[in-house]
Amino acid sequence: MKNDKLRYGLLGVIVLILVIGLAACSQETSPTIPEMTEVPGSTDASTEEPETPVVETSISEATVILTSSSEADQGLVMSVSNALEALTQASGLKFETVENLTPESITTNVKVVVGIGEDLDIAGWALGSPNTQFIAVNMPGIDPSNNISVIGDPVLDENRTAFMAGYLAALISEDYKVSALIPSDIDTNEKIIDSFLVGARFFCGICQPKYPPYNQFPQWQTLPVENASSGFEGVVDLIASNGTEILFLHESLLSPEILDYLAGYGLVVISNGVQKYPYAYWAGTLETDLVTGLNTIWSNVVAGNGGFKVPGSLILTDMDAELISEGRYRLFEEMADDLENGMISIDPTP
Repeated sequence: MKNDKLRYGLLGVIVLILVIGLAACSQETSPTIPEMTEVPGSTDASTEEPETPVVETSISEATVILTSSSEADQGLVMSVSNALEALTQASGLKFETVENLTPESITTNVKVVVGIGEDLDIAGWALGSPNTQFIAVNMPGIDPSNNISVIGDPVLDENRTAFMAGYLAALISEDYKVSALIPSDIDTNEKIIDSFLVGARFFCGICQPKYPPYNQFPQWQTLPVENASSGFEGVVDLIASNGTEILFLHESLLSPEILDYLAGYGLVVISNGVQKYPYAYWAGTLETDLVTGLNTIWSNVVAGNGGFKVPGSLILTDMDAELISEGRYRLFEEMADDLENGMISIDPTP
């Protein structure tokens, strides 16, 4: 009996030891999780928000921007736009057309800004963005600088065109009987007339006709733009009755009505406006090519070199080969090159 008590006592001690041991193991395997405290400078990938991936956008690409004023010649804008598309593609640049350009739009990735027409603050933009090159196309009053290049000058190009109109008219005439019809209500009409007269006399001197009527040539008449479609008859009658063979018709006065009336007299027409209407005696159109100048300076401008001033190149389009022979056309081109290179002065004063 005594042995049974001893045996039961030992068994109880063993059970108690096992219970205590199991309780201790349970505490070790299920510890209390302490509150997380961020340690400066440490990162934990399991708690940190994932970073938003950076996506490359067009704003990082080297870009060329074309902008124009509301008064810009849309034909010129289209020609320059087409040229820039080809040039930028060849240069590995992005091309964009931006209306109402602001200084904030000229970001650091913009390499070149090309502006056409008046009322664009090219000088101000260039001052605020010295690392961007600017090209002013057909904009008066803009001077070249370190990051500004200038192509063409509307006033100078118009005067050169009038000079070449006078030269060409005298060149293709049979008896130097050449006249000009110029708008009376544009600010530059006197300068245009002077340039036309100088151009004609450059070829024919005193332009003395050999056959009657023996009037003094070259001549000119003026007409308000509003009379280009009606009310022009008296002026045209006077031009024709004086014996005019070749007429320089300013682009502002081009209309189907006036051309129909001129055709009745068989007058040969030269103009600085595109031939929009059919005319049997159209000798040619005098245009100013500004795209060639853009091509000439492009590689330098893209490389960050500015300060160029390139005049417009005079070209003759819509040419009638029967009215302008190959030899006469060659003389025209030689004179246009000399004029562009500054070898000839169009100033009427000695």
